[in-house]
Amino acid sequence: MDRPKKPLYNQEHYIEGEYVKYNSNSGFVRDENIRLTPQAFSHFTFERSGHELMVVDIQGVGDLYTDPQIHTADGESYGDGNLGTRGMALFFHSHVCNAICRSLGLTQFDLAKTEVGELSQFAQKQKLCKTVSRGLEEVCSSPREGGFDRQEFLRRRNTSSGCWSGGDDVSSPDEPESPLSLGNDSSDSSRNQEFLSKRSRLISECSTGSEAERIKFQDLAEVKQRPSNVQAEQERIGSSTALPSLLGQIHFELAKYHEVGRFLPPGRVGEYDRAAALFHLERAVDCGVLQAIITAADLYLGRPHDLLSDIQMDATPVNRARGVSLLTRASEAGDRASMVDVAHCYDLGTYLPEGEADRDWSRALNWYEKAVFCDSEEAPDQDPSYLLQGRAAEMLKTGGPSLEPDPARAAELFTEAAEAASAQMKGRLANKYFMEAEECWGLCPEEEE
Repeated sequence: MDRPKKPLYNQEHYIEGEYVKYNSNSGFVRDENIRLTPQAFSHFTFERSGHELMVVDIQGVGDLYTDPQIHTADGESYGDGNLGTRGMALFFHSHVCNAICRSLGLTQFDLAKTEVGELSQFAQKQKLCKTVSRGLEEVCSSPREGGFDRQEFLRRRNTSSGCWSGGDDVSSPDEPESPLSLGNDSSDSSRNQEFLSKRSRLISECSTGSEAERIKFQDLAEVKQRPSNVQAEQERIGSSTALPSLLGQIHFELAKYHEVGRFLPPGRVGEYDRAAALFHLERAVDCGVLQAIITAADLYLGRPHDLLSDIQMDATPVNRARGVSLLTRASEAGDRASMVDVAHCYDLGTYLPEGEADRDWSRALNWYEKAVFCDSEEAPDQDPSYLLQGRAAEMLKTGGPSLEPDPARAAELFTEAAEAASAQMKGRLANKYFMEAEECWGLCPEEEE
């Protein structure tokens, strides 16, 4: 209390019993004396928060947990252990939904077949657990409370169906009945009730509001809640390309983790699970993650790509069509580089399934113009606007596939391109565009008086 400017400190009640870590912030799950509740709780916090946070690093004695870690969508706050969507990805890679998850209506996170197979042994172990419904909360009281019998408290806690010795609220049928579980004789039941009445739990121990306020809170929480599967996320997003998807970002993180060998067995150095990596990349695409869409487009078009760089797709018409479709989707989401690529595709026939036969200058002109007016932070020397305007003007001057000549519009675009080039100190190019503009004006039919 005498420390300068730091007179206060925090203190926890001492927790008697075997202290156990049930899961960690990086995907670890205890596989001995398996608990269902800790894993289901982490999953529950993810869905109930609308994918905004996840409580992990569940540890403590029995059902009394302490010292958790929280992952958040932005990866900020709650210390260095907050791994953001990367930590959420590590949790779901090792999570198998159990009976408690299902009873809460939680949805199974999408995993590749190989990943599900790797978790099959742990899934079988979980099935051996059987949840015991007590109907009462465990006691958490202080020796300072009046009339508190510490010896009785420790005796009951330590003999409670393995609850305070690393067991579970799940137990095998052969284990003895807990003194605090339902079904005790009347004398034990009355003593237990008197003992537990020292601290009864409501919906929230700090809640002093009315029933209407609690119902309102429940309704708001249900509106915020989101499932963990991609199908539901696609329905939420619909046709919108502007809604961010944290679930999609988690799948994208899993694809990256696979590539760096994060999930290879200890001591093994070799090829990572490419099928699983592609699976999660596609799920990220389904959820509308822009970077995933661009990466997948590069894959299908056979272009260089940073993520999964060692995977190559066959140059088939089907793959080219898929790649152009993904480029178009990225363009609709506002990616300027993709807009330029799509314009080049329909302008030159590049990457189109039938090549030049599929060219469409009307579409190319549309994407050139969108790229010019796109509010982007692209580097000035990367497809500068004056070059795009100049190419669009050339197309309008001569006409082409699905595009009629329009010399007047071409003259306007040449003039705009010349002015933009001049502003960038491209004098020779600016003069060329000015001359082209004059030529186009000369091609315009004279207006009748």
